[in-house]
Amino acid sequence: MEFIIEIVKPAKLENVREALVEMGIQGIASREVSGFAGQKRYKELYQGAEYAIDFRPKLKLASP
Repeated sequence: MEFIIEIVKPAKLENVREALVEMGIQGIASREVSGFAGQKRYKELYQGAEYAIDFRPKLKLASP
């Protein structure tokens, strides 16, 4: 029995799901998470104040 955990960008969800199905994975659970890995920090203006954005939205996928 294998247990697979992946953290992916939301835009890549469909590609990853299709690849897992091709591997024979029967089910997938997902959860919204945030994090950073290799992406550059960027700044955003909100109501006149500047904020540094470190964490990006991601999806954590697990196949039981």
